Amino acid sequence: MSMQYWPRDLAKRLEKRLGFKHPLGKMSDGKIEDYLKSRLAKIRIQDFLSGVSAEDSEDEVEPDDD
Repeated sequence: MSMQYWPRDLAKRLEKRLGFKHPLGKMSDGKIEDYLKSRLAKIRIQDFLSGVSAEDSEDEVEPDDD
């Protein structure tokens, strides 16, 4: 299976193990990309970054040992 379709694989596994049903579980290959693009476009990235400053992110970065 192509790594491009891992979300469908995950949806199928969750359905089998937990009974969680999601549209991706039965979605055809041709529809997955557009579905994910449309859903991701609705996510407000600032909701994930609220309370994080540039200084916070610099403190967490570890220097390369190269």
